[in-house]
Amino acid sequence: MRKQFLQHNIIFNFDMDGVLARWKKASVEETFMSGYFANLVPEEVIVRVVHMLINAGYNVNILSAAYDNGLAIPEKSRWLDKFVGLNGYTRTFVPYGQKKEEYMQHADVNVLIDDYSKNLHSWVANGNLGFKFYWSHDGMSNGTNDTWHGYSVNDKMTAEEIFNELVGISEQHAKMKYSKETKETIQLFKEETNYED
Repeated sequence: MRKQFLQHNIIFNFDMDGVLARWKKASVEETFMSGYFANLVPEEVIVRVVHMLINAGYNVNILSAAYDNGLAIPEKSRWLDKFVGLNGYTRTFVPYGQKKEEYMQHADVNVLIDDYSKNLHSWVANGNLGFKFYWSHDGMSNGTNDTWHGYSVNDKMTAEEIFNELVGISEQHAKMKYSKETKETIQLFKEETNYED
């Protein structure tokens, strides 16, 4: 198991609608109705990736926007209990319309896996790491506007391929960030103490 080799505090934040749960075409009104979120089909490959990350010792957080209508959060919570399980991860429900990065936990690297480019652009603009999840099913697909040019994974990949992509890039990102911060700390120390090599 990889757990003992983890060197950085990395949190993998997974969106629900369109990532953990398959996107279902619906009007805004339909998404406010009882049962909409409870009846979404799980994206099995992503659920497996979540379990793989947890088993490898990584921190996982479900970071999902939710209406404040008394239905969305309880339904999404029950959905997670049923399809992802009860343990090994945290859940953060973001009030609909607010930025996800305002609700992230502290970590060396915060990674967002989302299917909505607007969320990813905002997330990355704040110094975080983002992966777009591309999906195609039921005659629908996302990413048709081609606005995201960063890292990505897709529903045609295996769980192992997605896991390796997420972990490999995130660990490298953490390593580079740590190296930069260490150099800055040493430089600051030298300046404050008039240290000379």
